Amino acid sequence: MDTKKSCRFIIHATGKNGETYLTSCRNKWEVKQWVEENQAKLNKKELKVVDKHKKKIIAKNIFILTAVLFAVFQIYLLL
Repeated sequence: MDTKKSCRFIIHATGKNGETYLTSCRNKWEVKQWVEENQAKLNKKELKVVDKHKKKIIAKNIFILTAVLFAVFQIYLLL
């Protein structure tokens, strides 16, 4: 049976000679290890790490806020 491993972090980086790097990691430790291993090749100004989990939390908070505002508006209309 094939198990699917989720990757939480996405790394976008540009190398010193114009190379483009795209990789994914499961945790912060893997991100740190990858950056340390490729430090000599990377342009630090062009290094971007995206946390996919953080995006989900923001979307969830926006949904909750919208629902609360809608409920408050409905109560206001009833008064």
